Amino acid sequence: MTVSSNSEVVALWGECGEFSMPGRIWQAVLGRSWQYGWQPQGTLPPAPELGLTHEATPGAFDGSYHPAYAQRIHVDDVVALASALERALQDLPDHDIGSPATMSGYWVERKGPVSNLIAEFSGRNKAGVRDFITHCREGGEIWIC
Repeated sequence: MTVSSNSEVVALWGECGEFSMPGRIWQAVLGRSWQYGWQPQGTLPPAPELGLTHEATPGAFDGSYHPAYAQRIHVDDVVALASALERALQDLPDHDIGSPATMSGYWVERKGPVSNLIAEFSGRNKAGVRDFITHCREGGEIWIC
């Protein structure tokens, strides 16, 4: 199993299917959600049927949300994450602001470190945040892969 970095894609699997985003965007989602009241409950280890062990992925099951190790986010935590992102939407501009960016599939990735979460989610990425909220609201836990 590959561990995601800031530049690798994080796949978020739920009952409704997959939602992917660059690791950089995923980390920004976590940070922005926390700023708007999300209190992370910690992740659960991968489902036993995957056959992954702690020894195979050192440090993977410490409750963190990044990097991706097929850990699971409990449904209550997913709902709370979506609620925090909904509160954040009103502060995200519809137009693109911030540093130069490149397209990464569905997402716009800015260059340099994430120093301004509002800029990171401005413009086209605001639509991505809305779509991710919908993904979270469609039910069930989410696996971070």
